[in-house]
Amino acid sequence: MAVSESPGRPAASSGAKLEHPLRIVLAYVVGMALTLGLTVEANKRIAVPACGAVAAPTRPLAEASSRTALFLFGYWLLVFVGRVVNHGYSNFYEMLWGCNVALFIVPLGIFLSEPRLAGAGATLVTVDQLLWWLDCGGFVVTRALKGEGKFVVGVAKYLTWPADQCSNFKKMTAFHHLWFLPVCLWALSEHGGVPAGSWLLSALMSTVLSVYCRCFTPFYSFPQPLFDKADKAHSEPIYMNINLGHTFWKDIRWHRLHAFDGSGAVVYLAFLCLVCNVGLNLPWYICLRWLSPCGGVFP
Repeated sequence: MAVSESPGRPAASSGAKLEHPLRIVLAYVVGMALTLGLTVEANKRIAVPACGAVAAPTRPLAEASSRTALFLFGYWLLVFVGRVVNHGYSNFYEMLWGCNVALFIVPLGIFLSEPRLAGAGATLVTVDQLLWWLDCGGFVVTRALKGEGKFVVGVAKYLTWPADQCSNFKKMTAFHHLWFLPVCLWALSEHGGVPAGSWLLSALMSTVLSVYCRCFTPFYSFPQPLFDKADKAHSEPIYMNINLGHTFWKDIRWHRLHAFDGSGAVVYLAFLCLVCNVGLNLPWYICLRWLSPCGGVFP
């Protein structure tokens, strides 16, 4: 069942307003600082079982994976600067997406020799990026067989949105959804795989980001270019819904996920966090832990 609009989802022209650029930048800075600060502090307080010799790699994580960390941080910087230059201030909101935060926190964990931070970033995006493989693979297969590509789930469907909603630069820099998770798992493989406690940190990040984005990011936002502002008055609002803070993603077809879209904030966010953290991410995290040299499924 395709979901074009769900209960409680406003029309594109309703609720969107032109916001002050400083307000947008501050929303990003505070949201990022809050998420990273809570995650780093929680990482210090999580007590997990030791996992033997694998927990003490032969060389520090920062030394072993420094090139990977530099690559990921460089890519995050490219995405950040390139999208802001191309799309203006509204991209500060979009950099609060969990996948973009993970692009930052994984190299941060590597530089700090804190593999659990890197594991939390990988766990945060596991389901979404596995579904990207399913979506892109389904699109290629259906296009080859039927002449018209079809996205199986819908998480990657925005690649076909018109340019005023998703530019070519944004589409090109979205394909890290396909390679980011394998790179993270490769970087962590020499250090016992995904560390115990990663899911707890990822659940914290997911919850903080969803609640924060519900409160401080809009459902739709007018584009605000950095330089040429002459045409912004007649631009169409851009669909934001950062971290699904307002409703489940509009392109996802399974209508049961939209059952609470029209509910109050507390009910919807509780449903969202339960589904994403427990129903979706936890089973895959258990699989990754089971496959890790450390073994075990401790959250």
